[in-house]
Amino acid sequence: MNLPSDLVDTWREKRTARHKQVSEVLRRAFRIDAATLKQIIPLLKDTYSFRDRAVHPIGTTTDPVQHPELRIYSEWRYVAYWYQNAYNLLRACHSLFSFVLETKPSKLDQPIEKYRDHLRPLLVPVLDRLQHEFIGDDESQHSVHE
Repeated sequence: MNLPSDLVDTWREKRTARHKQVSEVLRRAFRIDAATLKQIIPLLKDTYSFRDRAVHPIGTTTDPVQHPELRIYSEWRYVAYWYQNAYNLLRACHSLFSFVLETKPSKLDQPIEKYRDHLRPLLVPVLDRLQHEFIGDDESQHSVHE
């Protein structure tokens, strides 16, 4: 996407968080309204947080955290990366990818539409498989068949 160079420079200077950059790119590329953006931003923030903590784990010890299902205290990683958090993040990412595949980019962003259309045949089978095998037929989730 063609972004104003001053915006990119500001992001570099201020070390703007990736989730904010990505949400702004999505907002511009797909003309996302404020209500939808309010749902996307926390998803992206959580996704990058989980990723960053997995790839760059803290090297210090922390207080034990109570596991919500086991009801025992354990190291934070066992709580952060337990099944329900992974499942919730999977569902949210599935929704975001489905949204991007189904939403027409703004008229000024032909390269994004071309790139998305190139990725569609690769992503649709993956999203459909996730829907079928892991997410199920929840009313809030829909297949992305064309």
